[in-house]
Amino acid sequence: MWFSRRGPQWWLSGESPRVPGAAFRRAAAGQLCALAAAKSPLRINGQGVTATGLRVLVHKDQVQFGDAVYHYTSDTPPVSGPYSGPAAKCVRCRAAIDGGSPAVQCACGAWFHHGEPSCFLYEKSPACPACHRPTSFDMSAYWHPEEES
Repeated sequence: MWFSRRGPQWWLSGESPRVPGAAFRRAAAGQLCALAAAKSPLRINGQGVTATGLRVLVHKDQVQFGDAVYHYTSDTPPVSGPYSGPAAKCVRCRAAIDGGSPAVQCACGAWFHHGEPSCFLYEKSPACPACHRPTSFDMSAYWHPEEES
């Protein structure tokens, strides 16, 4: 996920920035890598690319070229849908999650029931017991670039 500034606000996008002489690709292990030509204007956290032209990005990295500034985040929104994984227990109520039943997976990988009532949208404790992230379907509860200012 990428944040880019449009006026005074940061906007979140799943699309990598377009940088002349550079590309962003996922490695087999899932990490996002920046690949850049030796004379690319790409800067990561204020530094130019190395001689190899390869850099593995990590959460909160700033990517800049010219006046364009982006921030990479490994935060992802929770995923909702019918459960189809191996046997699992809800991290909130500890009951089994049956195959095909409504479920939510937190960005940390923890699973919740998502029927009526929803263990994910539990008002008395609106945080994931596994990672303590707020349980929300929007990205407002996750890291934003302005937190670095």
